[in-house]
Amino acid sequence: MPSIFTNSEDQNWNGSFRADDLKMTFGTGGDGAGALVQSANWNIRREAQMIYELGSANIYYVGNRRSGTIQLNRVVAASQIYQNLIKDFGDMCTPKAFELSVSGGCKEGQGQTNRDRTYTMKHAIMMSLGGSVEAQSIVVNEQMDFMFSDMEIGGGGAAGGGGGGGGGGGA
Repeated sequence: MPSIFTNSEDQNWNGSFRADDLKMTFGTGGDGAGALVQSANWNIRREAQMIYELGSANIYYVGNRRSGTIQLNRVVAASQIYQNLIKDFGDMCTPKAFELSVSGGCKEGQGQTNRDRTYTMKHAIMMSLGGSVEAQSIVVNEQMDFMFSDMEIGGGGAAGGGGGGGGGGGA
């Protein structure tokens, strides 16, 4: 039976993703439960410069140095996990790994395959900490910014450790 909306394709269900399958872990291996992270964003970029050769049409790429950023937005609450986060990532002499693991799909065998993906942000350190509060809600929010040296992506048919890509849901 065609859709009631004319000139539109039929829509097909192609899988499900459960919110409780998103897990965030920090450098010490503990999960992020209790840190009250509401959103996480990460991005990595590679620096490259194009140089030209005089007397020819040849070009060369010079670079390949990478750097990334992570931003966590969280609700302030008493949490040992939060204290560990500051302690672990506040020392630039001992950087740690951030890891965000996502498991999508329901049970295999229900017409879906498991769609696991893990983002590992290597050698992360905290760069800044800020906060805000609004009179209406009296909820204190914090913004934590981190930098990292490189990223690895595993599972889900990822194509190497390239382009970060903001917006990685909350945990």
